[in-house]
Amino acid sequence: MLPNLSLPNLAQPTEGLLEWLGLGTSKDEPCQPKKKKLKTAAAVESGPLPPINSADSQGVAVYKVLDADGPDSVARWRQSLAASVNAAPEFQPVEGETPLFDRLDIKLAVGGFAALGHSSSFHNEFARALRFRAEQYVVEKDLFGLGKCGVDEGKRLEQIVDRTMVRRPGQKPTSESWHRDVARGTSEGDKVFGGWINLDTDNDQYFSCVPGSSDEQPEKGVDYEQGFAKIGASSVASVQARARRVVIPPGHMVVFNERTIHEVAAVPNSGATSSCRLFFGWRVTTDTTPLFYDVERRLREQDGMPLKSGQHKHAYSDDGRYSAMLQSGQANGRNFKYHPCNNTLGFRNYPGGPPMYPSAYWGQQDPEMVEEFCAALRPCLLKQRYFNPAIVDGVDSKGKPKTRNVRSGDSEDDYVGSCFKGRRGLAQEGVLCNFDLSWDDGRDGGRTAWSIDVTNPLKADTMRSLTETTAALIGHPDGRRVRWMQRPYDDAEIEIHTPQPLARLAALVAEHKEARAKPVLEHPSPLLYPSVCV
Repeated sequence: MLPNLSLPNLAQPTEGLLEWLGLGTSKDEPCQPKKKKLKTAAAVESGPLPPINSADSQGVAVYKVLDADGPDSVARWRQSLAASVNAAPEFQPVEGETPLFDRLDIKLAVGGFAALGHSSSFHNEFARALRFRAEQYVVEKDLFGLGKCGVDEGKRLEQIVDRTMVRRPGQKPTSESWHRDVARGTSEGDKVFGGWINLDTDNDQYFSCVPGSSDEQPEKGVDYEQGFAKIGASSVASVQARARRVVIPPGHMVVFNERTIHEVAAVPNSGATSSCRLFFGWRVTTDTTPLFYDVERRLREQDGMPLKSGQHKHAYSDDGRYSAMLQSGQANGRNFKYHPCNNTLGFRNYPGGPPMYPSAYWGQQDPEMVEEFCAALRPCLLKQRYFNPAIVDGVDSKGKPKTRNVRSGDSEDDYVGSCFKGRRGLAQEGVLCNFDLSWDDGRDGGRTAWSIDVTNPLKADTMRSLTETTAALIGHPDGRRVRWMQRPYDDAEIEIHTPQPLARLAALVAEHKEARAKPVLEHPSPLLYPSVCV
């Protein structure tokens, strides 16, 4: 068991904490230079963590954002989350009186991590209100030290949209080895942070990490410039010796520099209710353009929002948007194009939203799991899909098997994947799971079995934007009666997701917090016309 780290309640800073938070210096007083100390293994101790904006920051801190009770309580925000799940247009109505959020037998995402991937999960009233509430807290406390005498005085702040997690009892994330996160598309001097708010009312959550490691120089076996920078095997023992388990109580938000060494532990949700959190990203920069250059379009069209790592290819990545992204970067002095030598932080593709479920499930692992999950979705979003098998074709430089697509003449006995071993009928007759609304099997949907000439769909595991879904289903009964689009974004909601100076963000928060930073307990029904028969 790793030692626990905690910190004082910083929701209402005491006088002694004001300067620690960067709030105790008079505007008329000159700034005193603060030299940041590089943390070493000996300096990592149990106990309170200094704030992120402190010169003594260890790259990770926890803040109390939500109240234990009252109108801003964790319970009310969780109630808002439940309302958003129950009103999600992608899911069909459940039978009986138990709403979808409380139907613990229905998974809202496949995979143990359980972060939601359907498009409305990024744009419902719950997620948008809690993002604005977090923005209010960060700006009013100057959490990142952007104000006078702050550690990053004068820089801009951009909030990066991230996912909601609803982990059902028994769901367990896949273990991820010790690593650092590295956002793509950043500029020199940027600082990028991750984190989340714990939306469980009774249970602590935990972050396993090495405090202070974000300040360290790259060590042998660590490549900083890859989106998922794993720690070399030779360094794992020393990392584990310095690791700590940071406690995130209900209603608290953990914030960590993405270069902090951390892990994802394969610990199942052993509780009797869903474990919930809303993830956040933050970028401190001198840029005036956002990490994802067309974030406004994505928000207004209510698309699946890309992760900071940019690792998921958008379904429309080859239709000119990638070229448009590169041209925008050139116009703004930023190089978005990936190059293995001179720009490893560039984008290999036009980035899209994360998947509803890992593509390996429909490709080569367990299409039955996909079919079970998709049974909860509206049938109008689905099509019959065929699962192309793979063939082992040698090994890579690390000795792991390499696979390729099947060719004529390959033996079926060599097909890889459990779905082709004893269950070939299921895979080759197809599974109802398609989210790619424009994909066709080449025979106007009339194919009855898998064939070697079936081309792979663009993205079998990713929802289209709600704007695209609305247009694609305009002739379908559910296209007429389902409220696919969420409330349109107003300008203030979009502006916090672009780099802005602290003064501008403070003005936005002051003007809009009463309307935009409170839990919305009633969400509009997903049905525009409930009486229409389908």
